[in-house]
Amino acid sequence: MRFFALRRKLFCVTVVVLALALSSCATPKEPQTLLKGTWTFQGQLPNGQVETIAGLHLPGTLDFAPEGWVTLSSHFFLAATGSNLPETWLSLGRLAFPMEVWVNGVFFNRRGSTPPDAPFVLPLKPTVFMLPSSLLKPDQDNQLVLHIWKTSKVLTFFDPIRLVGRHEAEFQNNVVVFLNLTLFLIFAGINALAGLYFLALWMGNRRALNRLYFALSTLLIGLYFFSLGSPVPILPGVMSFTIPKACLSLSVAFYLFFLIEHFGILKKRWLQIVILVVFGLSALWVALSKNLAELDTHFTLSVIPLEVGILFSVWLVAVALRRHKPQAGVLAVGIIVVVLLGSHDVWYQLQGRLPLLWFQGIGYFALEFSMFLSLAIQSNQIFFTLERHVEILAKSNASFERFVPKDFLTSLGKANINEIQLGQQAQLHMAVLFADIRRFSTLAESMSPENTFLFLNSYYGRVGPIVRQNGGFIDKYIGDGFMALFQQEPQSCLQAAVDLQSTLEVYNHDRASVGYLPVKVGCGIHSGPLILGTIGEDRRMDTTVISDVVNLASRLESLTKVLGEGTMVSLQFLESLKDESQYHWRYAGVVRMYGKKQPIEVVHIWDGLSEEKCVLYQTTKNLFEDGLSLYRSGEITRAESAFKEIVAVHPADVGAQYYLQRCSTLKDKDLPPGWDGVEDQTFK
Repeated sequence: MRFFALRRKLFCVTVVVLALALSSCATPKEPQTLLKGTWTFQGQLPNGQVETIAGLHLPGTLDFAPEGWVTLSSHFFLAATGSNLPETWLSLGRLAFPMEVWVNGVFFNRRGSTPPDAPFVLPLKPTVFMLPSSLLKPDQDNQLVLHIWKTSKVLTFFDPIRLVGRHEAEFQNNVVVFLNLTLFLIFAGINALAGLYFLALWMGNRRALNRLYFALSTLLIGLYFFSLGSPVPILPGVMSFTIPKACLSLSVAFYLFFLIEHFGILKKRWLQIVILVVFGLSALWVALSKNLAELDTHFTLSVIPLEVGILFSVWLVAVALRRHKPQAGVLAVGIIVVVLLGSHDVWYQLQGRLPLLWFQGIGYFALEFSMFLSLAIQSNQIFFTLERHVEILAKSNASFERFVPKDFLTSLGKANINEIQLGQQAQLHMAVLFADIRRFSTLAESMSPENTFLFLNSYYGRVGPIVRQNGGFIDKYIGDGFMALFQQEPQSCLQAAVDLQSTLEVYNHDRASVGYLPVKVGCGIHSGPLILGTIGEDRRMDTTVISDVVNLASRLESLTKVLGEGTMVSLQFLESLKDESQYHWRYAGVVRMYGKKQPIEVVHIWDGLSEEKCVLYQTTKNLFEDGLSLYRSGEITRAESAFKEIVAVHPADVGAQYYLQRCSTLKDKDLPPGWDGVEDQTFK
C-alpha cells in the first residue's frame, strides 16, 4: 500500500510541474516595447586604446577578445502615453555575465556580482528590473547603458531587450525562476537524501554495487542541479559552473554502471573501462573550460557522449525487458522521460538557443527517481504482498495458457488439442471483435489485487456467454480487454457487441446499488480474410491470428474514446450486413488509422446503450452528419456551430466534442491545400 501511496504522490507532483510548464507557454497580454535601436559598444584593447563599435543590433553575439569591463549603450524614446503600463520594467532576458545597468546616467540595478567582488551570475535567471518613473523622460530620448564585466571572448544576448509590464515581470520572476532555479534546488535536496541513504545501505553490504553506483550517480547529478539554482557560487570563479556541469558526464557513467550491475547484462570489465574513460575525459574537458563561452562550447559537444550513453542505456533496459528482469519497466519509464525531455534541450543546445525551460534536468531527475524506485522495490521487504500477488497472477496465466478454445480447433480442422502441431494454419474469412474496459486503471486502483481478479472474472463471466450465443469464441484475454472471432455472418459479431452493451447496462445497475463504479466498454469490429495458426517452439507454443483485419478492429475500438461511446465499425463492414437498417448509427468521418497510409470511413453504432443515450444520439444524428459534412468541405465556422449545438444538448457526446475542438483549432487558421477532412489517429 505504501508503494501505491508513493506513486500517487509522484503523480501529484508531476501534475503540478506540468501545470507550471503549461502555464509558462502563455502570459497575460499587455503592451510591450521592443528596444529596436542600435547599440554602441566600447571596450579597452590590450594596448590601452578604447575601441568603439557603433550600429550594433541585439539580440546577437558580440565578439571582442579582451576581458574586463565593456559598455553597451543605446537610446530609446518613451512616449508619455505610449505604453499604458502602470509600471515599466526592463527585460534583458537570460544572460551569462554580470553587469550594472544605468538609465539616463543614473545607476539603478545590478545583475549578479561584479568586481571588486568575485564575479558571479545565474545564467538561467531572467534579468528583469523595474524602472523607477523618476529616471525616465517621457516624450524624450532616454539612454540605457549596460556596464558589463566580460570574462570570455564573446557576449551573447539570447533574448530581445524589451520594456514590459508588471504581469510579464511577475511571470519572469515567479514562473520562470521557479522552473529554472527553485525547482532544481528541490531536486538537488531530494537527490542528496536519496544518494546518502543508498550510500549508507551500500556500506552495510559492500557487495551490492548497484547501490553504490546509484548513490554516486544521484549525488553527482544533485550537485549539478544545485549549481543551476544556487543563488551563491559553490566554488571559486568559473569552477562554480564547470565542475557541476562536468559532474553530469560522470553521473551518466555511474548510471550505466548501475544498469549493468542491476540487471547483470554485459558485465565486462573492458566495457566499464571504456565507459569510465569516455565520460571521464568528457567531464575533464568540461571542467577545464577557462571561461563561460568556452564552457558553453565544451558542454554543447559533451552532450554527444551523454546522448550516446542514454541510447546505450535504452538498449540495456530493452534487453532487460526482453529477459523479464525485475524493475526493468520502472527504469524504462525513466528513460523514456529523459529521452523525450532531453531531445527538446539538445535541439536548443545544438542551435545555440535558450528555451524557456530546460526540460533535461527534469528528465534526469525522473531517471534518477526511476533508479531509486527500482532499488527500493528490489531491497524492501514491505513489497512482499505485492510480489506474492504477481506470483499468483503468473501461475494463473500459465494455467490459462494451457487451454485453447474448441472453436479454434474446429477452425483448424482438428478435433482435440492433441492433434495440434506447431506451424499448422488455416485461412478463413471472419469478423473480429475487440472490446476494452474504459478507465480500467481507475477501477483497479479502488480494488485490492484479489478483488481485481474477482471483478474481471465476474465481467468475463457475462461476456463469454454473449460471444458464444452469437456464434463466436474468445481467442485472447488481453488484461481488461478481449478479442473474439466470428466465422458466421458479420451481423452476428455486431449483435454480440450490442448484446454486450445491453448486458453492461444491467450489470452497472447492480454495481451502483452497492456503491461500485460503472463499467464502460468500447467495441471495435472489422471483417475480412485472416490466418489462424500456431506459433512458438516445440516445448511452448500458442495460438495466434495474423491479419490486417485484427489491427483495424483494434484501432476502431480505440476510436470509441474520441468519436462515440459504444461500438465503432468501418463503413465497409456496415455495408456487408444483410440488414443494416435494424441498427442505429451515424457516419463518424474518415480516419487514417495509426500506422496506416490509406484512410477508411468509420461508423458509430450506439445500440445497447441506455435508452437516454440512444435517444440523444438519434435526435442529434442528422445535425452531427451535417456538421461533419461542413467540416470535411472546409466550412469550419458553420461546422463548429453545429457541433456546439449538439454538445449543448448532449454534453457527453465525445464525437461532437472532438470535432468541436478540431473546429476551434482550425477556424482561425488557413486550411492546408487539398483539405479533405481526413483525421489522423495518433494513438493505438
